[in-house]
Amino acid sequence: MNSRQKTIIRVLQLILYPIAAIMLIAFAVQFYGVLTGQAGVEILTEADSAPQTDWVAVAIVGLFWVVFLALLIEFLAREILRRHPRDGLGTPLVEIGRANRPLHFLLVVGVAPFVVGLNLILFQPDALDIDPGQISLHELMAFWLFYGIAHFLLVAFLLRAIRNRPFFVLTEKGFLYEPGDISPGLIRWGDVSEIKEAELLTGQNTYAGPTTRATLVVGLKNPEAYRQRYTPLLGLLQRLSTKFVSYQTEGPGDIVIVADDLGARYGEIRDLMLSRAKLPAGRA
Repeated sequence: MNSRQKTIIRVLQLILYPIAAIMLIAFAVQFYGVLTGQAGVEILTEADSAPQTDWVAVAIVGLFWVVFLALLIEFLAREILRRHPRDGLGTPLVEIGRANRPLHFLLVVGVAPFVVGLNLILFQPDALDIDPGQISLHELMAFWLFYGIAHFLLVAFLLRAIRNRPFFVLTEKGFLYEPGDISPGLIRWGDVSEIKEAELLTGQNTYAGPTTRATLVVGLKNPEAYRQRYTPLLGLLQRLSTKFVSYQTEGPGDIVIVADDLGARYGEIRDLMLSRAKLPAGRA
């Protein structure tokens, strides 16, 4: 972990620790009120009032809404407007796919109960003893967020299982990398300016705190040309992501390929990419 990554962690701690402390204090005060019987008076006096809006929660859920809408709009643009980033790939030299097709349908089966449950909440609130009038704004936003995500994942996982397309393709023309089924399409070798091996921050290991993961980071000569292939909102998020990666690598940040996704073929693919792009090996 380099000095810049440690700085990022310290900044996040300065932001998140005070928020966590405030939430803990608020919980302690409310819990103390329950123990002393003071909370009961508050419940009686506010029982018939409108639900209170937690604006901090609204802001947090709103950020998730921005990310979800960016991915949803990009997905709809590809599927409905028939944008095909896989066109013109050429003859594949290397292809890496996902697990066996039967395993793909397990994701569909796993999401289906959530879709059914959310629709029961929406269409049968009386059967579940839910009073829509007592739902606050942030709770309503969170419900529709989960509702949208569940249905989005159901459709996306179903299409992925049926199509069973490789998420990484390397050809004489360039390479395609779309682990989440969204990408700017074929990256041509002539447009690659730099490739570096780098350890980037990840929050996947929650219990151990922030850790790093091995990646190949690709820099482009004209990243804006590829960024324009995204819808505007996703393009904006991609710009922010690029700045975050570039700060860590002190160099490229346009395309990030996770080494674990390539499995045992990582070394082979790294060498092929460097040779096709005519670049020396580099490490951040």
